[in-house]
Amino acid sequence: MNQNTISKLENCLFTSSKPDAASHECVLVVAKRRAVSHQNGSHASLKLGEKLKLYHVLDLSITFEVVVTFVSPRKHFVFFESLDRTFPFYPKGFKQISEGKEYFELGLNQNRKPVWNKGQIDQICRGYSVGITREDDSNGLGLFDKYGVYYGLSVERVTDEDGDKLSRVISAMSMNCVAYVDSDSDNAEKEER
Repeated sequence: MNQNTISKLENCLFTSSKPDAASHECVLVVAKRRAVSHQNGSHASLKLGEKLKLYHVLDLSITFEVVVTFVSPRKHFVFFESLDRTFPFYPKGFKQISEGKEYFELGLNQNRKPVWNKGQIDQICRGYSVGITREDDSNGLGLFDKYGVYYGLSVERVTDEDGDKLSRVISAMSMNCVAYVDSDSDNAEKEER
């Protein structure tokens, strides 16, 4: 992945916690007015219609007022929509992930700094993909190909008996919300299909 792509994708990172908070839930912008996060930690209790503020990771002067527009407790992700303007950066598209594919995972460390891990999709089962990385622990979120195309969302991370870090991934396509994310219509579908 080249430095220009890395810089653009790191500008897609926000948190839902103030910069001086003890922990940070990572939020990734995925379209002009839409962002996504895993439904873990403080995001586990988010409700449809709830309003909150997102804080840009790299430029503390940038904040966005958003509303929760979609919650999937079954697949552990949540969508947000900007209330008043478009996000300046978002990934250039979506792509289906498949077994054996290499990915680049973007997340945050506890100091709110972007962290990149490299991994490979090991298997696909029951609507999830399982990726393996042997790198740094971080609050990983977005998975991309080497061109910056969005593969999906890491919703859970565990360590297996061999020390491998396993990420359970919801692919952008299997979220069944790609049409919703790409749409700026007020009539966009908001129910899990």
